[in-house]
Amino acid sequence: MKRRTLLAGIGALASGSGAIATSAAIAGTADASSNINAIVDQNLEVKAGAAFNDDGTVRSGEDKDYEDQYVPYPSNDSFFQSGSDPLDDISRDDAPVATVSPRDSTVNDELDIKVALSIENSIDTFLFEDMLRVKNNGGDDKNVAIRYDRDNDAYDPNGQYGEDVIVGGSFSNELSHHDVQHVYQFVTRDPANGTDLRLSPDPTTSEGGTKDDEPTESRIVDPGDSIQVDLRVNLNPLTVNTLGGSYTLNPKKHIRGAIDTTAGFGDSITTVDLLDAITVENKRYG
Repeated sequence: MKRRTLLAGIGALASGSGAIATSAAIAGTADASSNINAIVDQNLEVKAGAAFNDDGTVRSGEDKDYEDQYVPYPSNDSFFQSGSDPLDDISRDDAPVATVSPRDSTVNDELDIKVALSIENSIDTFLFEDMLRVKNNGGDDKNVAIRYDRDNDAYDPNGQYGEDVIVGGSFSNELSHHDVQHVYQFVTRDPANGTDLRLSPDPTTSEGGTKDDEPTESRIVDPGDSIQVDLRVNLNPLTVNTLGGSYTLNPKKHIRGAIDTTAGFGDSITTVDLLDAITVENKRYG
């Protein structure tokens, strides 16, 4: 029997629908893809970041080469599409890899991000640099932050968390919202010292309930200015200390546990839906 290789992916960052799909479309393996949408506050504009040219091709040969992280969007418009081979335009050897729809034609709810990573290879952490650009089109400063909102009823049954996630679940025994927050980390750089600011939620600051969904920090953006946002993927176990004790969060184990392994691996597609949307908001945190 071939070793089962589990791939995970992130799909559309826009205002629509999305999923993490675990697929057994290739015999002896399990693959995953997803779509994540963005709800964007007024006067904020989200587009593809500096890693891309305006037409969706990948920048290279200039001050920075991004071709080891991304592939051009135009050649990957069927990348991880539901109902087709989820690795239609890439192979497992390409992972981790990502693409973003062109900056000259998509913004906010039209934006499309697709990411693939292998859960069983040796790369458990990866940084997709300059994936997004968030611009302040307003007349005053904006505090940019990213929320995962369980109360967004446009994405039932778990709000912006995927339907296979146990929102409010435990750290150590199931696929919970804590796993989602650990695996998908949107970060930007602090202009004061060059260190990372984590814009999205952090499971190590868990307080229970909807407080868990709040962004970790925010970044001030002046009128007319923009910031670059990276996506940091982390599949490593995480120790979380709470008032109730110390727990180990193991995303790989919990994602595998959400797969129906009794059905075997044939041509059917099984989905493990982790995150359907994010909210890019204007509010101060940290």
